[in-house]
Amino acid sequence: MVDYGNYRWLQYNTIIDNTELDLKEKGLLLVMFRYVNYEKGYADPSRTLIKKLTGISDNRTLDRIFNSLIGKGVLIRESGKGGRSKYFIKVGGEITTNTKVVPSEEVIPVEEKKQKIEKNNNAHNEFFEECWSLYPRKVGKGKISATEKKALYKLNDEFKRCIERYIKESKNTEERYIQHGSTFFNSGYVDFLDKNYKENKYNNQNTSVRKVADF
Repeated sequence: MVDYGNYRWLQYNTIIDNTELDLKEKGLLLVMFRYVNYEKGYADPSRTLIKKLTGISDNRTLDRIFNSLIGKGVLIRESGKGGRSKYFIKVGGEITTNTKVVPSEEVIPVEEKKQKIEKNNNAHNEFFEECWSLYPRKVGKGKISATEKKALYKLNDEFKRCIERYIKESKNTEERYIQHGSTFFNSGYVDFLDKNYKENKYNNQNTSVRKVADF
């Protein structure tokens, strides 16, 4: 992760510490540095603004300092083709914009990100297989999506309790009336979550409610 503030500060210090530049050259270079647009990759302040901020009113003097900076390899100038010139600043031998700065954001290599996703998917699948082995009616396994497996993984032990509760509530129920695994794993478990479940809830209901086959 690159800290944008620290990165700019290091560049600033590199300019200040450059013993090959005199005071006026450093002043002009710092003004240009101030106006580098990191999306465009260059600085293009107006000549009027440059004169105002540097205190250099004479065009010939300003051009001489620009040419000196270019000659010393710390500044690159490109013609604006009818518009303002573009100035690229080189700090420590590199153009400042060569380093992509992503403030407050960690850049994760593609391969590392891929491995992380695979690791998470493996964990989701392992948990799903463990829970599937506990469920009494193993029908419709292929109907459970990766998204649902991820949601169940987040529930973790609470989902296992859902299965235990359903097994307990349906222990005297004919198998054909027990929910398919796909039904329970996709939505049926919701009634058995900690916040929703009440002991003997299903035992107190009319048995006719149970005897609706799950196809």
